[in-house]
Amino acid sequence: MRAGGSGTSDNRVGLPGNGNRLHEENGGDLYVAFNAHDYFVKAVIPSPPDSRKWFRVVDTNLESPDDFVPEGVPGIKKIYNMAPYSSIILESKM
Repeated sequence: MRAGGSGTSDNRVGLPGNGNRLHEENGGDLYVAFNAHDYFVKAVIPSPPDSRKWFRVVDTNLESPDDFVPEGVPGIKKIYNMAPYSSIILESKM
């Protein structure tokens, strides 16, 4: 999530980072975001590195088994609507 600007607060955070390709040649970086609000927020997802795409691995708002998909779900857009008290983990892949 983006710091500053309209609608931002200290109750949400995004943590881009380098996953060092996560133990495999095609693994990628991780993006982790938390929403500590009691309402939905729109997370601004950064562009993935190196011509990769984001895949959703975890969304704690979804029902099992969709809340955790180890291989990831493609099609993540620039804005991700996060539910109250939820977190997401995205992985960049080729």
